[in-house]
Amino acid sequence: MNTIFTKRTAARIYFLLILAIAPLYMTKGFRRILTDKATIVWISIVVGMALFFLLAVKELVIAVKGHSIKEVIKKDREKKNIKKPIDLLVLLFGGVCLVSSLYSEYTYEALTGAGAWYVGGAMLASLAIMYFITSEKREDDIVPFFGMMLGGTITMIIALLNDLWIDPLGALATVDVNWKNHYTSTIGNSNQFCGYLSIVIPIMVIIFITSENGFKKTAAAIVLFFGYLNMFLTHADSIYIGVGIGYIFIIAFCLKKTDRWMGLLINGVLFGVAGFAAKVIILYRPEIKLDTVSPVLLAHNVHLIVGGLCFVLLLLQMALELKFKKEDIEKLMGYMFWLYLILVIVLAICVIVYAVKNYDMNFLNRRGLLWYIAASTFWDNELMQQLIGIGPGCIDEISRDYYFEIVEAYGDFYFLENAHNDVLEYLLTTGIIGALSYLGIYLCVIVDFVKNVIKNTEVRGVRLYAMIGIIGYIAQSIMNGPHPLTTAMFFVLLAIYRSTLDES
Repeated sequence: MNTIFTKRTAARIYFLLILAIAPLYMTKGFRRILTDKATIVWISIVVGMALFFLLAVKELVIAVKGHSIKEVIKKDREKKNIKKPIDLLVLLFGGVCLVSSLYSEYTYEALTGAGAWYVGGAMLASLAIMYFITSEKREDDIVPFFGMMLGGTITMIIALLNDLWIDPLGALATVDVNWKNHYTSTIGNSNQFCGYLSIVIPIMVIIFITSENGFKKTAAAIVLFFGYLNMFLTHADSIYIGVGIGYIFIIAFCLKKTDRWMGLLINGVLFGVAGFAAKVIILYRPEIKLDTVSPVLLAHNVHLIVGGLCFVLLLLQMALELKFKKEDIEKLMGYMFWLYLILVIVLAICVIVYAVKNYDMNFLNRRGLLWYIAASTFWDNELMQQLIGIGPGCIDEISRDYYFEIVEAYGDFYFLENAHNDVLEYLLTTGIIGALSYLGIYLCVIVDFVKNVIKNTEVRGVRLYAMIGIIGYIAQSIMNGPHPLTTAMFFVLLAIYRSTLDES
């Protein structure tokens, strides 16, 4: 076997399949889009496992020469020890997903996820296994993110064409005209397209801000332009929540270094340009249907306000750098950082209070009903179900118990694919153990990011990209439930992040 074929190459192939190929994969338009996304994720998992199995056989053959098989297995087992808290949490989450599926009243549905966009126990457990297989320590590898840039650009261009009622792939041909706004690009469901952008956009912002390589900056800027354009032309407002929360972390990161802050301001100007382009498109294509938030933002020229303000601050920053030392400017920005942190905490408290006071079944486009069903069913369950859940993807199975509430909210009965909130989804379907381990994964990444920002530690490269991508996923998961593509991207980014951590 060729020496080029290494663990790094095998991991790279798996990462590229998920980050670059999976967003584009579709066979019969939107008629089978959810099945297609699940299929390509499974293909990626099988290909990845097969490659690593071949490598393991190769290494075993080489290692046994002059050694006993028992010694080789012992050394390999020592090398594979779980060494980080995040490893234990991923192992626990993957394990409880499998156990919950096997003990579920709806074993087939729980394993396959047939009633919940195919994110079942088998897929979640397999993605957890791939995390361990691919997350060994290796050098910085930007190639998967270049793949994301290429796949993301094509995905967003197709979405833009769909917004203009141009259908180059014929994906919308069999979709009822009243439902065309619910599907876009090669992703399908518009909420999932927003979830995808909520991961991609923050990663591209960080690449644009921190990279000193001209090609990487230009490529990231291209992806960002199409990403922002699709934000303004979106049919699902959850993208503003996902990207907005991601930006909260990005701004904090940028306030710690003047060069980062300059990059963020240029990025803000790019946002304004994209908004202006969206307004021109809508001017000539007024039949384009937008959701609630975008028309309000465009009507009040928020894109020009943000772009103009960033441009003025950019000029001010340049003037300050001419007059003051860099250390003095960074000291001033340090004070701004703590002020910003206080404002974010106050804002978060206000949002929580507002959400609690205004919560009803129609809250956030009827997500209030979905969250109510998930939470109330959890409390009504027996102790064992509360501990390990009713089985991944099985909210659909209990939705008939809330027939009248669903009819009152939606006007007609339909089954609930998932809770449209990952934490509530896993609380009900994988129980307290699954939800806490899943939350623990989130906390590991967020705490690491915040700690590095506060200490002003220089974190660069793929570790930083993966961290902010995971945070982007966390942000979008508040509004959108588990989906084959975004869930697979989450575990891939976790593996990339884990591969960059010290082995101490």
